[in-house]
Amino acid sequence: MKADLIEKARALDAPSPSIQALLKLMTRDEPTLREVENVVKQDPVLTLGLLKLANSALFEGTQRIESLDRAIVRVGQKRVVRWMLAQATRSLNNPLANYEALGGIRDAAVLRALIAEKIADLLDLQDPNPGAFYIAALLADIGKVVIDKVLDTEKMGNGARFIDRERSTFGIDHAALGARVARQWGLSQNLVSLIRWHHDPDHPMAPPGARVICAADAFVEALCPTGIDALANPAPASLDALGLDEETLDRIVLAATLDQQEMLEMLR
Repeated sequence: MKADLIEKARALDAPSPSIQALLKLMTRDEPTLREVENVVKQDPVLTLGLLKLANSALFEGTQRIESLDRAIVRVGQKRVVRWMLAQATRSLNNPLANYEALGGIRDAAVLRALIAEKIADLLDLQDPNPGAFYIAALLADIGKVVIDKVLDTEKMGNGARFIDRERSTFGIDHAALGARVARQWGLSQNLVSLIRWHHDPDHPMAPPGARVICAADAFVEALCPTGIDALANPAPASLDALGLDEETLDRIVLAATLDQQEMLEMLR
């Protein structure tokens, strides 16, 4: 079963070459306006989509935009980058029937990514940079797309957490499969590790930043539980090591929720 799932993960559709190029840029630092423009103009679908977005009711100005550089300025460079990255998660928008996530899990992935980025930014984490935390949190559950094809909860093995039941049943879990997908897409080893250990940040092989992804995931599951495994993967006590007080976390979650609503409007 494990070998079959690894093969299914290998066959998962990769993002377009332009999105893969952006993913690699983001592992280094926030891309410049010129770098974003160069990525977009290589992809006719992204080009048309961005021009349409810039001239939509969300961002409509007094003049119609017909050039990429002006479209990026009008929408906002950071918004454009996050919008482009969300194109890599189209498969998360499909129903995951066996996880009982009939509306897909992309909305939750976007919120998790925004929360993780804001935590990383607030803590001034630079390894990787906050934008890379966004990518890791966005793609953290992409392995579920693979497992959903064979998941049968009535035949699941034992385990305190749902992810432990995945491991005992299939010999692999969605985090490990997601890490394999990230590696196939050419992401850095640091990002691959963040995805791999986002449910086990205290594992000896987990990078320190895995706690951020784990915390963001816990918040999302508490705010908008999605699927049968929601709240069945409790965050470990080590998340207290982030050292953020409740008021600060509330502000982060509120800001991320507002940004998520805007992003989902942009993706419609």
